[in-house]
Order: sequence, then structure tokens, then C-alpha cells
Amino acid sequence: MSKKRVVVFGGDAAGVAAALQQAEAGMQVTLVETSPSLGGELLPQTRVIDGDSPFLQPDLEALRSHPNIEVITNAQLVKTKSANGKYAFQIRRRTPRVDMEKCTDCKECIRVCPIHMYDDFNEGVGFRTAIDYFNPETARSGEYNIFKEDMPICQATCPANLNIRSYAALIADG
Repeated sequence: MSKKRVVVFGGDAAGVAAALQQAEAGMQVTLVETSPSLGGELLPQTRVIDGDSPFLQPDLEALRSHPNIEVITNAQLVKTKSANGKYAFQIRRRTPRVDMEKCTDCKECIRVCPIHMYDDFNEGVGFRTAIDYFNPETARSGEYNIFKEDMPICQATCPANLNIRSYAALIADG
């Protein structure tokens, strides 16, 4: 009999802990994360967490080196099918916008980025650039990504709900 398979959706601290627990129990685990990096979700400051909790420091190195765990980042669930107690998932992986093989971790992209958007990791209190960087000291991944908002702030606040990106592209095309 082949190993049982488990799919864990979400590479935050809880997903990492669940994947490691299932892999240690002998399951073949596939971890699917929508963002380009694991462990990037920050806990709200109002939460109280025990110092020994895996939510405080997810063990990403153990996750990545475990032979029973496959990690798929920058992906989303597209379709689910079930029949006779078996499930099939169709997962689409988006192309990463930063080639980590070529990235030298110089952080120049963060310094020169002209985009300023609300900082969703800080409850929208301040601004940040379009460059997502998960700090290796906190999330221990050290991966970059370019974050593209679903709707730019100019379109979201436009009283005519004008799709400004398309409008500007049409003008550029003549």
C-alpha cells in the first residue's frame, strides 16, 4: 500500500506546523501557499502566544529538508474533484516575478521602487513599496517578490470607476 497523501493549504506558521506533523506521522504532504514565500504571515500584535508555540518561529528549514514534504509556493487552488473517498486538486502555480537564481539580495529594488501602497502587514497603518521581502531573521526565507495590487488605489477611489490602467494603455496605443 502506498503512503497516504495529505494536502495542506497555507504556508503560514499553522500550515508549516501541520505539514511537519503529518510528515512525521508518515504521510506524503503537499503544502500549497498562495504567496511566493512561506511563513510570511505576521501575527496580530493583540494575540498572546506561548513562547514554545510553533506559531512563534515556524521551522522552515525542517519543512524544506523533509523528504515527505513537497512545497508549492505562489499557487492557488483552481478545482477540486472527489469520487469514492478520493480527492483530486487542480493547482495553478503563477510564475514568480523575481528570479531567485539571479537575485543577489542587494535590496536595491526596495530602495528604487517608485510604488507606494498601504502596508497590509501592518494593518494598513503605513506605506511600503511593491517589493515583498520576507526577512530571513523573522520568516527565515529571504525571498523577494513584486506585489501587484488587484485594483490600483486610483481606480478604487475613482467616482466613475474608470479602469485607469486600461484607459492609459488605450491612449498609448493611439
